[in-house]
Amino acid sequence: MTKGRRIGFIAFSLLMIVCLVALGAWQLQRMQWKAQLIEQSKSALTAKPVSINDITAGIEYGFSVDWLRIELTGSYRHDLERYIYSPTKAGIGYQIITPFIDDAGILVFVDRGWVPATAKDLANRQPARQPENKIVITGVTRLHIPGTTLFQAQADRVNNVWYWYDRETLATSLPTGTGETTDGQLPIISPVFVQLEPNGEPGVGEWPKIGPVKIELPNNHLHYAITWLSLALITLVMLIIFLRANRKTKAAP
Repeated sequence: MTKGRRIGFIAFSLLMIVCLVALGAWQLQRMQWKAQLIEQSKSALTAKPVSINDITAGIEYGFSVDWLRIELTGSYRHDLERYIYSPTKAGIGYQIITPFIDDAGILVFVDRGWVPATAKDLANRQPARQPENKIVITGVTRLHIPGTTLFQAQADRVNNVWYWYDRETLATSLPTGTGETTDGQLPIISPVFVQLEPNGEPGVGEWPKIGPVKIELPNNHLHYAITWLSLALITLVMLIIFLRANRKTKAAP
């Protein structure tokens, strides 16, 4: 190997080591940030609930509004409920998504819980819990940021079945004038979903079944950090081996 190539290989190896160590350090910082975020989210689940106006203001000022306890006052539109396909260990089923018109003039999509496929239709959902008129409900805000997969299934609007929490198409699936007030004002569509917490709405009935609220924020950054730092160590070892072999070659008679 010529002198120029040796210098180029050494420079490239050193650059790779610096970049890999920097990536590892960045992942360690992300790990600490994610752990703090998870802890904050858990604390928020036991805090006093906020209003939908607080959520709107929080978004306007750039605050995180995911995983916050919230209280809504208004009424459901059970006739416009939608279904998100949700297979579980208990079998094929659906999350019941029902529009809720809050007194603040905001329409919120509320995840009221899970039903088996046999109870998808309200007529077969017995015993059903279906609170009417003006009520107060409590739950947790969820942004449900969509993934970027190219193979994301499209909604089956004929049967009102969705395969992910697609707020935009859920909104456009509602009839024109949904929630219109007596003075002709239409409600604003909330940027967050609300997942009911246990006992989060009045009424009795097994279905929809409200599950426990679980923080779903994976923290895999330590694994990523170990990967990047391991690659940096491997590159360093290879560079040392190369330098030693090159030194022996120069020392040979």
